[in-house]
Amino acid sequence: MIVAQVIFWICVAAILYSYLFYPLLIKLLSVLFDHKKRTEVFLPNDVNLPTVHILVAVFNEHKVLPRKILSSVTTNYPSHKVHIHFGSDGSTDGSNALLESAKEQYGNVHYTLLPAKTGKIGIVNALHASIPNLQPDDILILTDANVFFELDTIYQLVKHFADPKMGLVGGSIINEGANQEGIFKQEKTYISLENQIKYWEGTALGHIMGAFGACYAVKQRYFTPAPNNFRSDDFYVSMKVLQNGGNSYVEPEAICYENASDELPVEFQRKVRINMGNYQNLGVFWKMLLPPVSKVAFTFWSHKMLRWLGPFFMIGAYISNAFLIDVNVFYLALFLCQNIVLLLVLVDVLLGRLKIQVAVLRYLSYFYQMNLALLIGWFKSIKGVQQDAWQPTKRN
Repeated sequence: MIVAQVIFWICVAAILYSYLFYPLLIKLLSVLFDHKKRTEVFLPNDVNLPTVHILVAVFNEHKVLPRKILSSVTTNYPSHKVHIHFGSDGSTDGSNALLESAKEQYGNVHYTLLPAKTGKIGIVNALHASIPNLQPDDILILTDANVFFELDTIYQLVKHFADPKMGLVGGSIINEGANQEGIFKQEKTYISLENQIKYWEGTALGHIMGAFGACYAVKQRYFTPAPNNFRSDDFYVSMKVLQNGGNSYVEPEAICYENASDELPVEFQRKVRINMGNYQNLGVFWKMLLPPVSKVAFTFWSHKMLRWLGPFFMIGAYISNAFLIDVNVFYLALFLCQNIVLLLVLVDVLLGRLKIQVAVLRYLSYFYQMNLALLIGWFKSIKGVQQDAWQPTKRN
């Protein structure tokens, strides 16, 4: 029984630390050790502003492309220093015609048609390789077709690169397109909390544990293209920046609006794909977990690794608790609580089919199903990941 108790409390402690105590700790550290004090930033009209290349992979995105194009060309950043590169993965829905028209209308829009099934990462890598005269201090902005900028988003991302050690700056993602029957509130809450945690990491330690792939900027000298078969290129690029000696940060004022799906089945499959990529990255960057006392290893363990192991901790807590129900009434009560929570998750799933939503139940269901996505992603990554042939996520 001692072994079961040890396993149970290790599992519980790991879950509580990752989701509760680490955010509180990193917030405290951000107050005590504020690394956001920059030596200088570029001025909006500074002649020394770097050249920016925006890279966008497209596959059947005609519904969002007009707004994406407009938000990319309508900015307060000098237009002659912004080049927007679209790559179409054999789109068949009219996206190519929209991109061809934008190329003719705007002098800084570039459009490339690539063979179908190249994959998102393959498209981005091909666009990057095609940029002529790319300089080490040029800035790459990697963003999705369903992500839209404000007027000053590009400048807010770029201003921090006045610091020569700055390698990557993440944008502040705001989810839009609410559907009250879906998981909009839960997903928006998750993204908001992640933005905040990454901001605290940047201010406390000088680096963030992975940028949101929806929109982030990276200096060319620190950029390493992700392998084409990876499913989480944003984390790969972010970690390579740290390996190459660069710093990273999240800029709260670099606001981007993401029109994403709020349907649980769609988001579930997307997170399975992302988690497959997470475990691929673990196979590459596991040495950065050592020694655990280093700054990068501390955030890697606290923010990512313990979460990636979360489903196994949840299973371990449940099974070990089952062995402890005869020890005393406390463990019996905990086991009953776990079963009640699982029952509530099932109730939420059933209510969802009836178009009924109870906020508390939906948050519980969201948490458990996203951990299930982690578990499925783990097993799929073990089988191996082929070329990243992708489908656009259903938009609101």
